[in-house]
Amino acid sequence: MHLLQVKNQAFGIATNISGANIPKGVQGVLGMAGQGLSRFHAKPFWQNLPLNQSLFSIYIRGANHNNHTIPFDGVLSLGNMDHDMFVGPLNYLPTVSANSWSVNFSGINVSNHIIKVATHTKALIDTGTVLIGGPRDAIEDFYRQFDGATEIKSEPGFFSFPCSSTPVVYLAFGNTQYKLKPADLILSEAKYEPDNQDERPDSDDFKCVGSVFATDDGDPWMIGGSFLNNVYTVFNNEDPRQIGFAPLNSRSYKSEVIPVGLPSSATSLLPTHWIFVCLIAVVQLF
Repeated sequence: MHLLQVKNQAFGIATNISGANIPKGVQGVLGMAGQGLSRFHAKPFWQNLPLNQSLFSIYIRGANHNNHTIPFDGVLSLGNMDHDMFVGPLNYLPTVSANSWSVNFSGINVSNHIIKVATHTKALIDTGTVLIGGPRDAIEDFYRQFDGATEIKSEPGFFSFPCSSTPVVYLAFGNTQYKLKPADLILSEAKYEPDNQDERPDSDDFKCVGSVFATDDGDPWMIGGSFLNNVYTVFNNEDPRQIGFAPLNSRSYKSEVIPVGLPSSATSLLPTHWIFVCLIAVVQLF
């Protein structure tokens, strides 16, 4: 076993924790953000390591990936990236903060319904959550594209919907859209909630809680595992500081992307051959 010595590393010991949702069994938290966010102004562990490159990269095995070549829930690589895990060039996006891993977010495509955001909208790329959070007006518009979706009264900001009602969802960063698997849109398992107790159960009676939720006003978008499960991600701290996304490459699951930004209308998403056919039809009319 090779032991790596890391000098002058600060550690914090907690006797009580509040305001953090730490799963049972987790014994600690390893901060990967910038030094400026540390209450003790401590240098992050990964930046104290003698790495070849000032970057780290992650693979998170999401729902239904079943990648038997990697018997882990995820892989964190410090100082390098595993080129066998992704295909194509990385889509690099400049960070918009010197300390947090935040980039500009372009919006959401829900079955060709475009939810646009203001220019220079910030999104925090957060490996510490499975959720995706955004402003209430955008999230309400998002769930209007789910048949039968309703906000959960006991959990404001969270929505439930029939588990069979999951549209096609892409998140857009820069000039690329990344598809989310239906399983990544679901936070909790199906729960039987019949509309009518006297009727036989049908698929609409099984409700799921969505992994996309409404944040408080003024908060940035938060992009967690529900998105990161579908891409390989590189956090590059060199100059320029940036985050890169690339489609996953595994035997059981390959990411689906649209290599164009969000269109101004849904017709822009028609396959090229259909656009060509439509043009021919217009010409023939004249």
